[in-house]
Amino acid sequence: MKRKISLISLLMAFVIVFSCVLTGCNEEQNSNSGNEYTLFKEKGVHSREVEITSNYIVSNGLSDYKILLAENYKEYDMLAAEVINEFMLKSTGLTFPVVYDSEYKKAEDGKFISLGITVPMRNTGISVNVDKFGQSGYRIKTVDDDVYISGSKNYIGEGTYYGALDFLGEIINWRCYSIDEIHYDVKSDVEFYNFNVTEIPEFDNRRYGVYPLDASKTWMRYMRFNIKNETQINVTGHSHFEILPPSKYYDEHPDWYSSWNDKNSNGKLDSQEGQLCLSNKEMTAEFVKNVVQLFKDSPDKDFIHLGQQDVWMACECKNCQEFKKYTDENGEEKEMNFAGILVKFTNTIARAVSKEIQKTEPERILYFEMFAYHSSEYPPTVKKNGVHYPMCSEVVCDDNVYVQFTPNANFKGAAVPLTHEKNENVYDMLEGWKKCCNNLSTWTYAINFNWALISFPNWDSYGEDLKIFSEAGANRVYDQNHIWRNVPQMLKMRIYVESQLMWDVTQSYYDLASEFIENYYGDAAPYVQEMFDVMTSYWTVLKYEKGLIGGIYTNFDKKESWTFEYVETVRKIFVNAFNSIKHLEQTNPGEYEKYYWRVCDAYLENLYMQLQYYGANYGADYVKESIELFEKIITKFDYNYMSEGTGNPLSGYVKQWRAAYV
Repeated sequence: MKRKISLISLLMAFVIVFSCVLTGCNEEQNSNSGNEYTLFKEKGVHSREVEITSNYIVSNGLSDYKILLAENYKEYDMLAAEVINEFMLKSTGLTFPVVYDSEYKKAEDGKFISLGITVPMRNTGISVNVDKFGQSGYRIKTVDDDVYISGSKNYIGEGTYYGALDFLGEIINWRCYSIDEIHYDVKSDVEFYNFNVTEIPEFDNRRYGVYPLDASKTWMRYMRFNIKNETQINVTGHSHFEILPPSKYYDEHPDWYSSWNDKNSNGKLDSQEGQLCLSNKEMTAEFVKNVVQLFKDSPDKDFIHLGQQDVWMACECKNCQEFKKYTDENGEEKEMNFAGILVKFTNTIARAVSKEIQKTEPERILYFEMFAYHSSEYPPTVKKNGVHYPMCSEVVCDDNVYVQFTPNANFKGAAVPLTHEKNENVYDMLEGWKKCCNNLSTWTYAINFNWALISFPNWDSYGEDLKIFSEAGANRVYDQNHIWRNVPQMLKMRIYVESQLMWDVTQSYYDLASEFIENYYGDAAPYVQEMFDVMTSYWTVLKYEKGLIGGIYTNFDKKESWTFEYVETVRKIFVNAFNSIKHLEQTNPGEYEKYYWRVCDAYLENLYMQLQYYGANYGADYVKESIELFEKIITKFDYNYMSEGTGNPLSGYVKQWRAAYV
């Protein structure tokens, strides 16, 4: 395995403010047939040989090249063709004709940019084996006067699409920083390159959950995030009650649900009020039946998440008490924990559903994912001399069962790496799950649920945690931000940086953040960078000297944490940022408008701190103008609440400030 080595620089030197503070693969295509579970086995391969030649793809605005697709092309093969033509049109004024290998069967039939598994590509011997390349990896290879771009044939063609973006990046310098900031060169001549590129991401499936990103499939694709519902069954994270809804089954089968549960005031069982009774055989049979139907209704999907409800308790009925019993190696009767019961249940579902589906589709391989969440975070292991061992064989996941490790309430230090002493318990849980499951996925958080206007300080921990998860065997990652509404926190920068790190974890968060800032804020970029350096350095003091390392519910919104000197330092930086773009107001009003609002968005946190903590330190006229600016910003970007859902409306803060200071 080859890794592209990049310089990792941690830009965490304290700023003194106010005294403290692979090589190419030649294996044959894998047909993924029979009952052998084909898993993503390679990761972090970034082997790149790209050499400019004296020839051209486009010369004087003209080209002999065609885009070649397979007659039975994948969905993303066509999207790859479309994105190449979209940006070639913007860059050069031309598009490539799209043709198919039913007519063009040989490389000598023309000059081609071949996308996906075409007949000419097969004839070259280029292989993109699913074992190695998984869902997202790809090859770009030049042979004679043709370029071949392809991911594995076993998925919907995402790898081919990501390869097309890479191709654009080389030939026209295409780079997407956000859906509203895409760079490319405008040129009449486009050089022809010799490509020998193998790209396999660190994690085969990468997702970032945040409201504005979820609303744009194009943005997600540009960031190389996988779109959940395109490749897996469309169920939510807590899907047990979605598969067996109490509204449909509870009245006739109350014993299918947790024995300690009562109905709510409407006489129905709410999704937040219970769990399934996992020992109930009739419930299990109906669950299997419904999951089988979900797969039959989605013949192109091979993955489903089977998640327990968002509550701590498990069923404690008599049958469940028996269900959890096992005999250890000494012949003693013991009880497995809730996680063990979930593994046992999920294995049962995976076996029964796969058997039923493969009666008519023997080559179809299905994958199932369970939660390690709330009370199921704790792995079903026993420790001997500090080493985890599975409680029994029943708590070892089948080869096609994933565990989505979701350290929620137990994550005491979400703003510091897993290796920090405050996260010792979470790191230990991960060590245990490694002994029970070969296929880990993760659900982490880049969010504080209660204080949305305060930046979540995981800049120095996120990349480190990704490395730890990768080394633990995870090949699917999901990071959750605010998924129900818009929030600030330099959100577009976070989206960009995390998309890059999930692909290549050897990169530096700070280098990527600086690249984004330089390309997103125009003339204000040096000042936004200065602000980011001051902020992250100040947070270093708060975390590692003051102990403010809490997680997703910790109150970061305390006046004593944010000195007036810090707030003023950042405020003055933003004065310079606004002044740096002032000249555009007359010379280029459209550019001024764009950068003005981008600076405003980055400024919101500091503006909030001025008004919430130190309004009395500023004159009435300044406070009045600042409140008006705050209102303009939150209206422009539809920022409404401080807390999860509809908690702490920002309009209430505005009302409070006006009453106190104006």
